[in-house]
Amino acid sequence: MINGAETGKLGEDFAVQYIEGLGWEIFERNVSFSSGEIDIVAMNGEQLVFVEVRTRTDPDGIPVQTASDSIGPKKLRSLELAGRCYVKKHCYEGNWRVDLIALTLKSESNTFKVEHIRNIAGTGGNEADFEFAADNEVIPEPLSIEKIEPVSGCVINIGGVTLHGIEAIGVEVEVEITGGLFSISIVGLPDISVKESRERVRAALRTMGYFLKGRIAVNLAPADIPKEGALLDLPIALGMLGAQGVLPSLPPALYMGELALDGRLRRVRGAVPAAILARKLNIPLYVPHENSYEVGLVRGVRAYSVTSLQELVLVLKGMSKPSQISESFPDEESFAEGPDFADIKGQMAARRALEIAAAGHHNILLVGSPGSGKTLLAKALNGILPPLSDEELTEVLLIRSTLGMNWNDGRRRPFRTVHFTASSVSVCGGGVALRPGELSLAHRGVLFLDEFTEFRRDLTESLRQPIEDGKIFVSRASGTVEYPSRVMLALAANPCACGHLGDPVYECICSAREVDRYKRKLSGPILDRIDLQISVPRLLPEELLSFGGTAETSADIRKRVCRARKIQQNRWDKFGYNCNAELPEKIVRRNLELSNESREFLTRMAGKLRVSGRGISRVLKVARTIADLADEEKILSSHIAESLMYRQETAG
Repeated sequence: MINGAETGKLGEDFAVQYIEGLGWEIFERNVSFSSGEIDIVAMNGEQLVFVEVRTRTDPDGIPVQTASDSIGPKKLRSLELAGRCYVKKHCYEGNWRVDLIALTLKSESNTFKVEHIRNIAGTGGNEADFEFAADNEVIPEPLSIEKIEPVSGCVINIGGVTLHGIEAIGVEVEVEITGGLFSISIVGLPDISVKESRERVRAALRTMGYFLKGRIAVNLAPADIPKEGALLDLPIALGMLGAQGVLPSLPPALYMGELALDGRLRRVRGAVPAAILARKLNIPLYVPHENSYEVGLVRGVRAYSVTSLQELVLVLKGMSKPSQISESFPDEESFAEGPDFADIKGQMAARRALEIAAAGHHNILLVGSPGSGKTLLAKALNGILPPLSDEELTEVLLIRSTLGMNWNDGRRRPFRTVHFTASSVSVCGGGVALRPGELSLAHRGVLFLDEFTEFRRDLTESLRQPIEDGKIFVSRASGTVEYPSRVMLALAANPCACGHLGDPVYECICSAREVDRYKRKLSGPILDRIDLQISVPRLLPEELLSFGGTAETSADIRKRVCRARKIQQNRWDKFGYNCNAELPEKIVRRNLELSNESREFLTRMAGKLRVSGRGISRVLKVARTIADLADEEKILSSHIAESLMYRQETAG
């Protein structure tokens, strides 16, 4: 004898077989809400159907109540509320309805009589739209019950990347597709742009003729690292295609790219860090065609460019050959555009100081009256800087690629000019996404701060540690990242508030107290980190209008600078440094060759001029650069004297 619970279970299992026989897709069974329970959730074409199953026994062969009598208004309302709860939970926007299947179990023949009433509730119909289907139909075959197991999804793993600072971190994109109402869920700390990839990927696949069905779960591992940007569009799309059986088993590789709605691949930031990661892992990298130039600047990486998702699918299926990215490093000679030293009148002391600064990557401060040529000289500095080495070029590309910036300057060193209204975040980096600032964008180049005394005090003081260590740590509530900041700091300032202190033409109108207050804007710790401090006097009209003489061009000065920098690179390469300004204290003390005469001279003058310990170290570094420009093996007293002169040039 079958009890009531067993009868209900048999009825639901038979109803599932009956619904599948109609060609419907079963999503779920026995879904409970506070408002009621749904026995079966199915999809009929494009319409969602909630099925209520009622089962009765007919042991004596006497018909029981009809289907329409087996459900009352209260139950009907409960079913409608449960349906609305399900639709809201799964964000379903299409039509839905509630159907009733009433089954009568004939115990003698072990068969069911089926009554199916459609549209008893929901947005697809109302109570007046009752339509009887298979009314009084008797299933003649004996009942065969099979246990329905949940659909087991296939998990596909695809390699992607995300960024943490300037470092690319490998991301394992796991995709699983199971039966149920269509939905895409992305987990693993995705940001808004990653979550929005659901719509981009779905539209791109639809244009290729692939329609997603069922529940799609996308996991971005490791799950404890935040994922940001549109870099993961491409691996997510490939994972979905793989889970549907469209793609074969793929070998390890990294994929990155933003998908357009028509399947095209757009440029993304972070291609250079991704290329370095792929080289480290010794696996290929697939990037959008627009990223191919910057990836080609990274040596030793196997990289391929693709223009669309359709093209990549054909490549991965073996139906097409990928377009490999070839290495394309720029030429050594790439002069910067800007003022030429041949066009600058006079200022021989400033010219010499700028040449030393360019040769050794030393910080420099230009102080002079308005119109004396400080800004012109600083901009001309860009034309005498040595070219970037391969290693330095990669470091520069890393930072710019992190921000999605193009690099079209060849081997020219960065030259960044900052206005005095800039904030600390824009210069040092930070913000919600912990992006690098101007200090890092000028890495291996020049950061020019004109009108330095007008900058905010908190900004100028925040430069102390980065210019000393060559790196900056940006810490916020969202995390901490490290950015390189090996910059040459070029500063320009007036001597006083009115700008005419020591001017041969205009008389200074500032009081002694005002001059003192103005000079305090240049704090002692900052000045102690400036290797070269030079006064730029105003030139008289007859000097400016003199057309005779032949001044050295920037190209001539650049040759001497490059020769001196080459000497430094050969000397310090075994220690991992490129120029004199980068040397730490222990290298300075142990490896700089001083004659006895120059050592005694420095000891005497440092005490007399009250030079700090850091100042002595910087005097030695500048003296070493002066000796390199003169092609001298040892540092002489004359080199020490000139180096000390630049530290005392603006004193007083």
